[in-house]
Amino acid sequence: MPEDINALKARCTIPGFKGMHADMTCLGFRYQEGSVFHTDKPAVRCRSGFHYCGLPLNVWDYYDPGRNNRFFSVLAEPTDEDGMSCHDTKSATQTLYVQQELTVEDLIEEHCGLADDTHYKPGAPDETVVLRSGVYVVAKTEYWLCFAVADGPSSAAVTTGCCSMSAVRHMSSAALTRGHSSIALAVNVCSYAKAAGPRSCAVVLNEGSKAETSGVGSVASAQCRKGVVVCSGDCSVGILGNGIAEISGSDSVLVIYCVDKNTRLRLRPGTVLVWIMHSDGGIMAWIAGKDIRPNTDGIYTQEILEAARARKEKQNG
Repeated sequence: MPEDINALKARCTIPGFKGMHADMTCLGFRYQEGSVFHTDKPAVRCRSGFHYCGLPLNVWDYYDPGRNNRFFSVLAEPTDEDGMSCHDTKSATQTLYVQQELTVEDLIEEHCGLADDTHYKPGAPDETVVLRSGVYVVAKTEYWLCFAVADGPSSAAVTTGCCSMSAVRHMSSAALTRGHSSIALAVNVCSYAKAAGPRSCAVVLNEGSKAETSGVGSVASAQCRKGVVVCSGDCSVGILGNGIAEISGSDSVLVIYCVDKNTRLRLRPGTVLVWIMHSDGGIMAWIAGKDIRPNTDGIYTQEILEAARARKEKQNG
């Protein structure tokens, strides 16, 4: 009955955030945007009920920003079943209303808006803004030649000016810049770094991380087991530890340190692949579309790279 749905929605008063797989499933349960879900089972964290996070960036503890995971704003029914407040890393509820999908940038902006002690202050174009360490931890600046730092349990660093730099160094962290000659650095589990603009650089150095750049002369680096690199722009360079990479742009170069079943590369023809093999210290290089060709889906898989390596070794015999 519609009245029942409206009544369930009315119970949901606690705002939160939830991560899901690309097909909107979580532990085998499929959700739907704009729908409300209820269970009569008790809300017990990590055991039963519907789970969500009170802080935006904490969803990355469970669903990292790579691998096509999706994120949503939710409203939850208050409950004392799990003994947790809505601002802990994960909570459980019997009734959950899935509101709308959020991008990674939306999560960062929501996180910034939740900071209750930002000490943010406008100033001269070259002023540095560094904010406190704590639960929310936000550093942001919108000026030229600026520098933002966030270091805490759930952090975010945002710069939107030219010659800017963002740096974060903790779990569930994020770094985002949109200026020319900008640098974004996120060093920890579930981190996210994005630098948009010519001559920009995005670097992440841990599991579950993602680096994304867009612009001429950009560099993306994700040196981690679950790395996802998206580097678009002429003269771009992508450095991948493992995982998924999409490189587009003339004169692009991709460096891959290791290859396994999770390695899936989508490359523009002409992109140079440099494979550094840790086991024997060897280095092999190909030109995408010329020396090595993708499968019918346009993907370079582990099998294709291994076969190319075997051919080259046989030629060098």
